[in-house]
Amino acid sequence: MQSPNNSPQTLPALPLLFDIQCAVGAALHAGKPAEFSVQSLLSDLQKFNISRALVRLGHCEYHYDLLHENKILFSIARENTCLLPCPLVIPSAGSDFPSEETQVADALAHDSGGVWIRPLKDTWVTEPWCAGKLFKTLEKARLPVLCPISQVPYTNIAAIAEKYPRLPLIIIMADYRSQHIILPLLKTFRNVYLSTGNNYIVHHGLEQLAAAGLIRQLLFGTNFPASDCGPAISYLNYSDLPVSHKKLIACENYLRLLKGIKK
Repeated sequence: MQSPNNSPQTLPALPLLFDIQCAVGAALHAGKPAEFSVQSLLSDLQKFNISRALVRLGHCEYHYDLLHENKILFSIARENTCLLPCPLVIPSAGSDFPSEETQVADALAHDSGGVWIRPLKDTWVTEPWCAGKLFKTLEKARLPVLCPISQVPYTNIAAIAEKYPRLPLIIIMADYRSQHIILPLLKTFRNVYLSTGNNYIVHHGLEQLAAAGLIRQLLFGTNFPASDCGPAISYLNYSDLPVSHKKLIACENYLRLLKGIKK
């Protein structure tokens, strides 16, 4: 980007970037299962000057032992202090998993910065008769819940947000064509947040959401390893937002959610 005098534009450095949308382990790369090491994530964090990250463990079709994989994730975070774990949770409605209280207590005991859900893949539904106990337990702890849009449609997110108003819900992997859904959703439910990571790259999308009074509901994310970290940083840094708003998105909004977690 060039300034009017044709010299390169100098942008103020963001003091801290906290990536809330990234993963390690198994993932799909070019349509095929691939492994992305912790070291590859750490290298990218250092390369792009990202201070900390909320990390999930990538799951492919051949991964089914969810509890064991959460243990792996906790071990990764314990060995790398710049990473906060984001374990997978699931309702215990079929009595085939530990209770909701046990899962949430385990997440809190390992200093998790949130949890994530994937009901379609794990074969459960978000209605209260199936997942009510899980969401109530998460709401009591104020644990942020990451909701991949391919797994939790916008209508489901709205229903959860309305039923559990003190539960922070974070939309990740939002479709760049869904701004007309995202804006009224965030405006209606102040406990719904949006990750700015891919696939959310909307032309002047951040500016429009900020103008609607939603700046405190926007969180920085990259979608590593499916996406490179660079575009997400450029999208934020070159936006027409004041530096104070960029700082809110870069880290301050998520740090506020972290402080709200009740252990």
